[in-house]
Amino acid sequence: MKKVFSSFGSFSRKERIGILALSVLMVAFLAVRFTMRYWVTPNRNDKQDKRLIQAVDVYKRSQPKKTADGKSLQYINAASRYADVPDKINLNTADSATLVLLKGVGPVTAHKIIAWRKAQGPFTNIDQLRPLGRFSDENFEMLKKHLVLSSD
Repeated sequence: MKKVFSSFGSFSRKERIGILALSVLMVAFLAVRFTMRYWVTPNRNDKQDKRLIQAVDVYKRSQPKKTADGKSLQYINAASRYADVPDKINLNTADSATLVLLKGVGPVTAHKIIAWRKAQGPFTNIDQLRPLGRFSDENFEMLKKHLVLSSD
């Protein structure tokens, strides 16, 4: 143990100052890391927060619910889920809250659509949606009616 302390004394003055400076920097970075939540506040977008909360509520209502006998499943308000769908939705600018309103598009598929759009750029054809979700032919035809492609 004595050798360890004596070896530290064998550093030159510049080396000891460098070690001290690096130690001070490391403590400063750690202090910033652990106190950042107190002095950095996120931007709040209340309008988008409300839309996301509504989309989550719509999704939860559309999920199957067990009946009293505990065996069979029934969908509660499945028809009303799609009542508020806009006539036309721009696939290249729609957010996940809007995409979830479409029949056959859940939160996972909406995320895949947005991730694909970020990686590949705007959609050029509605058929590019096919590999992103498990759409029945009926749902895909409904999507074609509601979705438009424009690069606004």
